[in-house]
Amino acid sequence: MDIKVEKITPAKAAKYLERNSNNRPLNRRRVRELAGIMTARKWILNGQGISFGTTGVLLDGQHRLAAVVLSKVTIEIMVCRNLPTHVFTTIDQQRKRTASDMYSMAGLTRTAARSSTIRALQQLSAYSPNLHSGGVQLPHDVSIRVAESLPELGRSLTFVLSNDFKAAFNKVGRPAIWRGLHHVSCHYEPKGHLGFWTPLVTGENLSAGSPMLALRKRLTGYRADLPAVKQSQNRIFATVIYCWNSWHKGKSLRSTSVPAKVKNLPRMLPFQWWQWQERFEELCGE
Repeated sequence: MDIKVEKITPAKAAKYLERNSNNRPLNRRRVRELAGIMTARKWILNGQGISFGTTGVLLDGQHRLAAVVLSKVTIEIMVCRNLPTHVFTTIDQQRKRTASDMYSMAGLTRTAARSSTIRALQQLSAYSPNLHSGGVQLPHDVSIRVAESLPELGRSLTFVLSNDFKAAFNKVGRPAIWRGLHHVSCHYEPKGHLGFWTPLVTGENLSAGSPMLALRKRLTGYRADLPAVKQSQNRIFATVIYCWNSWHKGKSLRSTSVPAKVKNLPRMLPFQWWQWQERFEELCGE
């Protein structure tokens, strides 16, 4: 068995993939994720590499090689040759580390909720956010860097994980998007937590014409429709933003109606989505 570090060009990667005759089906999403890391020049040489058997067949590394071809970026990687073919069944048997796993290793708490919220914040960092568009997943080290840079995110986690919130809006919209919107809105409007979000959840002291009261009624209607209609995430959170904007402007609102098909989220006062995009890229260190 021979092991050494090699520079893998897109041409060499394509040539090596010709030896990929007996491997699991290629996961295109995983290839795009790796290609995104390579394109961003964030590929790091570590113990993971590519392996060839004694007959020259590719045993491991097809996703990394396919990502090199897709990204058109040359990388350095460990290459193992003359590996006994019978070890093929033992390769990649360990569970892939999730972002939540990596958060725990970094000493962060409420890891599953925190990692999904960072993902939601990434979705919201588009010029015109569309919650049905996934995009390229952040590398774990970048995701952790963002989480460590947002200690105030804990308030949003606590708020949406509270029993009061669950009682009011359970199963209406993805919790991660709720946490993301709460964090972003309160970042640009510090009065938002006590002025909008808290009365929205508790329902206390809301008079006729209150945007929060109108939103509670609308979201209750969405939840009532859940058994028969799967509501669009874009529609649910466009409704939230519509009512938030009315509150921010000091306008009364007795009812709210948003079209069933909403392609992109509207602007959320007092900021533009591109401002949050710049902020998020800054947190990512880009």
